[in-house]
Amino acid sequence: MLTLVLLITSTGCSSEVSLNGGGQRFASQADSGARYVFLFIGDGMGLAQVELGRALLAPGDSLSFPSFPVTGMISTSAADRYITDSAAAGTALATGYATSVGTVSMAANHRDTLKTIVEMAEGDGRRTGVVSSVGIDNATPACFYAHEPLRGSLYAIALQMASSGVDYFGGGRPEGNFPHKRSRAVVDRGDIDSLMQLSGYSVVKNSASLRAVMPGTPCIASGPSDMFGALPFDMDRPARDADLALFAREGIRLLDNSKGFFMMVEGGKIDWACHANDAAAAGRDVAAFDRAIREAVAFYHRHPEETLIVVTADHECGGLSLGNRDGAYDSRLELLHYQTISMEKLSGKVAAWKKAGGVSFLAALDSVRVFAGLGPVLIRSFSSPVTKSGNCGMHSGDHVGWRGPGWSVRRRRQFFAGSCWHSQSSGRGRLDQQCAYRSSCSCIRAWSQCPYVCRVLPEYGSRKKAYAASGLPGSLR
Repeated sequence: MLTLVLLITSTGCSSEVSLNGGGQRFASQADSGARYVFLFIGDGMGLAQVELGRALLAPGDSLSFPSFPVTGMISTSAADRYITDSAAAGTALATGYATSVGTVSMAANHRDTLKTIVEMAEGDGRRTGVVSSVGIDNATPACFYAHEPLRGSLYAIALQMASSGVDYFGGGRPEGNFPHKRSRAVVDRGDIDSLMQLSGYSVVKNSASLRAVMPGTPCIASGPSDMFGALPFDMDRPARDADLALFAREGIRLLDNSKGFFMMVEGGKIDWACHANDAAAAGRDVAAFDRAIREAVAFYHRHPEETLIVVTADHECGGLSLGNRDGAYDSRLELLHYQTISMEKLSGKVAAWKKAGGVSFLAALDSVRVFAGLGPVLIRSFSSPVTKSGNCGMHSGDHVGWRGPGWSVRRRRQFFAGSCWHSQSSGRGRLDQQCAYRSSCSCIRAWSQCPYVCRVLPEYGSRKKAYAASGLPGSLR
């Protein structure tokens, strides 16, 4: 079992533990742990996507999270497949267990439910929030509040929101509540919004209504969405519509209280852009993801001694490289700025032209230049014209088996750094020799470990007090 107890524990203790088997030991004084915990997940976001997002910013601007003082790498392989999916990876991040592909916070046997960090935080008296730019019942957000054998059972997942105890849901709508999804459900228990209201939730669908919700009021908030319940790609979003940063900011306002909170925020459309091999949309959604992180950083500056921010990814998607064989050492990322709408939106326009008929190839080509802002750019591939001309390579339309990156910040202690392997659901784990486990003094319960860096620290069935003094300044510069 791999748990994030170190993130939510409030019990002070002191101890020492050998980390590398070579006799080196570390000690620390009591520390109460972080009161306010943010977990940001860039779905499909590898290091290349992060660099792409930075490269597309205005000159002199930068992303916030790569400068966090602690970095690491994670592995979220599924129990039954090396290349994971968002359900198995989300389960690893939310519960600490490896499970089978397509499974939402349940064991691979599809019988045992796995306790999530949200449930642990709620048990500790903290408020909790789940935010995503895709459907709120999509695989990653679902892993933090639901338990379901199949990620495709969207209505069954959405039904669990009302009884989850989560105080704030924000971002995309529950796709399972759409008529074409409800009609496929094994049991239809009614409209999800109505069920949420019966459970005491405020159901709001615009920014003004969200701002009017009083702190402490259970709330499910969404913005304009597509047929999958997802928010638009950021490059397609009208300026007046809510973005991921607004949902994060309002979540902080609603969840803030003296006992603390845990909030997971997913930039889910990064993954969708990479599935489409749309580098321009991916880079811009990384920037939108970073704007949401900046809301947490602003909160951190108000509560630096009590706030932990973790930024990571569940997997990489698309096999993105910033460079390809055609361009060799030349970089032409500036060409991505010619693209002004996502390939998804452009594909919708092409489908409409096809359905209407009477559109010649030359007229369609001219329209592509107008709608996608391609100008004189050579169209080498209709599916991702600017991606290739911008000297980006994407060799896959699916996930790849690279480890994901991780960044964190907390002033009092560095929680983790190094290389992380999540635990398997069977067999005893071992401490990764590359790992430098850096945490506040935390009571690590049986089989628990930091999911971003460490193999299992304690022995089976025991309660260990495991930590290491950091020695590094944790302040943001």
